[in-house]
Amino acid sequence: MLNGLPLICGFAFALTALSTGATCAQTLDGLHDFKLGSSFADAQRNASEKGWRLKELSPFLPGNWLVEGSNLGLFVCDDKVASIQQHRDGGLHDFALIVQDFRIEYGEPATTIVTFPIGPTWISNIDVRFTSPSGESVNVQLSSTDEKLGIHLNFFNANMQCTTETKP
Repeated sequence: MLNGLPLICGFAFALTALSTGATCAQTLDGLHDFKLGSSFADAQRNASEKGWRLKELSPFLPGNWLVEGSNLGLFVCDDKVASIQQHRDGGLHDFALIVQDFRIEYGEPATTIVTFPIGPTWISNIDVRFTSPSGESVNVQLSSTDEKLGIHLNFFNANMQCTTETKP
């Protein structure tokens, strides 16, 4: 099932995006024509048309793909794009503006705040989840890793269930 998977996928993408220095889009519509529910072949074609390439994140995280050349990641299952992740540089002010915009569109979010160590490094996250009646959802996360801030967005449809985690 996909229910807890978007958060895990988004976290895996966020760690990779921080380590690769992914660039950031400046608008909320910066998904560059990637669409939830589209086929993996459509996602590959879209990336190729923009001069980008899809690269498997890790063989240990099947279905997770980086869109090299962009600030995006994809989670693919059952040959469909089940989640689109986006990393942005930014701080508290940028995060607050994004959350404010989504509150207007989706209403009040569910919020989770966590902080934990990984070795000597502290990770702190504020996760805000918005869900529409149609199942369209977005998680917005302000993350501090060793005091480096980043904003991560994860777009998914809560009604889309994966029967298997597939590798196209």
